[in-house]
Amino acid sequence: MKRLRHFVAVVDQRSFLRAADVINISQPALSLSIRELEKGLEVQLLDRTPTAVLPTVPGQQLYSHAVALLRDADAAKRAVAGIGDPALQDIRFGVGKSICARKLATAMQSLTARFPGVRLTAVAGTFAGLSPRLAAGELDFLLTRLPDDRSASDFTFRPLFEDSHIVFAGPDHPLARRDAVSLADLANARWVYGEPFEEVIPDWGAPFYAAELRPPRPVLHADSYTLIKAIVSSSDAISIMPAPVLESDWQAQTISILNTPDLDWTQECGLTVRRARSLSPIATAFVTEIETAYSTV
Repeated sequence: MKRLRHFVAVVDQRSFLRAADVINISQPALSLSIRELEKGLEVQLLDRTPTAVLPTVPGQQLYSHAVALLRDADAAKRAVAGIGDPALQDIRFGVGKSICARKLATAMQSLTARFPGVRLTAVAGTFAGLSPRLAAGELDFLLTRLPDDRSASDFTFRPLFEDSHIVFAGPDHPLARRDAVSLADLANARWVYGEPFEEVIPDWGAPFYAAELRPPRPVLHADSYTLIKAIVSSSDAISIMPAPVLESDWQAQTISILNTPDLDWTQECGLTVRRARSLSPIATAFVTEIETAYSTV
């Protein structure tokens, strides 16, 4: 393990001298460690050029595996130490944009009240974007919309609640006065959205195709929910967002929820964890808090 750390340091620093300074070891000792590693693997791992030290092709392969292995080893050490003092640990987790922030805040508040020194890092994204980072050990778990295909052997999925997408318009929009809005009305409306429909709801166009209608195409893409809601509330455009995101706006009457009986854009949300890696004690405690908070959704 020590030799792998030495090897990773050299690749990161592109220099034996700088790597030796970083890991606090003499340069001759570092060079000997790398030679012993290459001897044991029977392959050259580094190319020493006049300007830098670079990994060979086998070295590149070893580097990616070594980084993951060392990350898991460090996590295991933190987990063992955390049994006595879990507040010393960091938790990094992925979270979907549509996750009810109020429930997540409740879970975070409960956890930090129990362990005041814990440090939480939330990385926003979708399951498709975050799952490779979970698989690589960069994240402890995900709280996102769950994929339709859950046959991946690397993960365990824990459904928590259903995430409904709701079509909405400004309070003075003509469709807001309708008891029910038809698919034809939706297909002919001006849409604003922040993410490609296909990434959010894979079969979102099916009801329109079944009715022999062309599915709507947004006239504007924006990467901010706040901006989209501001545009919709003051224009003739409509949009669609997860229900929790719209709760406060609907209560403030800055938007109108449209009744769309022909649409059912609902997806299951929950936790995703790595099957082959146990959560640390503090991460397990956080997952329990999340499950408790979302059980009331």
